[in-house]
Amino acid sequence: MMQQEEMERLIFFETTRQEAKAKTQENDKDIQAWLQLGGALLELAHFRRGTEAHEFLKDSIVAFEKVLQLDANKHEAMWCLGNALTSEGFLDIDRPSALRKFEEAKQYFIRAATAAPHNEHYQKSLSMAPKAPEIYDQVHSPEAQGIIPGMGAPPGGGAEMDMGANDDFFWTCVGWGVLAASLVTFALYAPKPPPMA
Repeated sequence: MMQQEEMERLIFFETTRQEAKAKTQENDKDIQAWLQLGGALLELAHFRRGTEAHEFLKDSIVAFEKVLQLDANKHEAMWCLGNALTSEGFLDIDRPSALRKFEEAKQYFIRAATAAPHNEHYQKSLSMAPKAPEIYDQVHSPEAQGIIPGMGAPPGGGAEMDMGANDDFFWTCVGWGVLAASLVTFALYAPKPPPMA
């Protein structure tokens, strides 16, 4: 059962997603709206399971790529794109494909950290990026999947099962990126102070 705080976050990001999507439809060049849309989709992906989680992550990646098409120096989009690719990598059951996503994510973390070298979140993500393959192997190990050696997968489970069955372990492993993304996402949506007169 979803706790009150999680429900409030879900409602917040769903509302943000709808508002940002409407803004991008009104103005296809609204960088802030695309950034908000991507951030909301990235957050909402963590409330979804299986194919739906993948779709939200893919859509967030498209939104962040759009931001970088409009402003190649937008380091927030680089970093968020790295987080989205990392999350997508953890959900990928094909290890070589996951490793490619982790490497691509690392390149975006490098770009973000280079563009804003004093940002602690960017530095933390960059330092954690090399650990992604090891964590991936733990998440996708037979033990984590509920496979008993010599017995195979439990009914309806195993390597083909939805990652939702391992939510606690999975999200603990990828939480370093998600938590940091949450902090930046909230910062992106915080009301901007009025311009100084």
